[in-house]
Amino acid sequence: MAVRDYFHKGWTVFPIPDRQKAPAISWQEFQSRPNTEEEIAAYENLSNSNFAVVTGPVSRLVVIDIDDPSLAREYLNKYPTGRVCQTPRGGLHLYYTYPQDGKSYRNHQNLFDHVDVRGEGGYVLVPPSRVLYPADRYPDPALANKILPYSWLAEGDPAPLPDYWRNLILNAQRGSDISEQANGQDQRALLRAVLRDGFEPHKHNSQLFQLACYLIGAGTPLPVTMMLMSELDRRDPTPQGETQVEQTVKSAYKAVRERQQKQQENETGLPVRDLIDFLSNASSTEYLIHEWLPANSVIMISAHPEMFKTWLALDMAITVAMGNTIDPVGFCGC
Repeated sequence: MAVRDYFHKGWTVFPIPDRQKAPAISWQEFQSRPNTEEEIAAYENLSNSNFAVVTGPVSRLVVIDIDDPSLAREYLNKYPTGRVCQTPRGGLHLYYTYPQDGKSYRNHQNLFDHVDVRGEGGYVLVPPSRVLYPADRYPDPALANKILPYSWLAEGDPAPLPDYWRNLILNAQRGSDISEQANGQDQRALLRAVLRDGFEPHKHNSQLFQLACYLIGAGTPLPVTMMLMSELDRRDPTPQGETQVEQTVKSAYKAVRERQQKQQENETGLPVRDLIDFLSNASSTEYLIHEWLPANSVIMISAHPEMFKTWLALDMAITVAMGNTIDPVGFCGC
């Protein structure tokens, strides 16, 4: 499909350098206006260029980006659409029409594991785009130093955005607002109502998300929240199923954690990071004196009087200044 075909569909497009994903031009203006005939004519004269379609209201598109191939096929079967693109790594872009309900469906990274939303403020690459995967970043033999294309699996019309995706996107956007009310009277009343009568029709996912935020915000462990929400869903006349409940609860957990981190940052003025995330991304410590003096740090030497603290500090300073090394164990006679 040529770039002019996208133009005729009413999709706003812009060029991206060959074999790359990131734009080399400022593309923000395309979020609010369609292409001109002159732009399309200029694009047609570009050789070996990738192209991106701007998602959101301007192109009337919401694209669900699923990078796990098996999960992508599962969601395509559940929520079919006439326009599907296969990504170079085997994932799928599921194209849906942007809802005309006056609500904003924004770009959202990591809606849940392996799933991103390309909506207002986003874009997706389209065929005939192709991407180079450098071996230093992608050592997998299936990707290393290979140039892989985007390709259409279905070239029909995008289906309307299913309520499942619509609710998840809106929940993620207002997640912080909901989680801020997680200990409020409204959530307790909702919990009693759901226990008594089940979920309201057409509000199943939204109410499940609110209850998960309430429980997690009140300190309920994630596995317990997952179990409780699964049981409530199972008892409902129109259950969503284990997979969808799991994704909704994970989305609620993420929303609550983000709100709590922002609240701590506002109170302390210091950035807050999840411990597991910090440890998984922490680099090894560089020492000027092994296990005694970390680089770019401040240390304190303490001991009883007349224990040669000053001489120790002087010796350490001279050693570091001369580029020599100290064996802390041998140095202290241990």
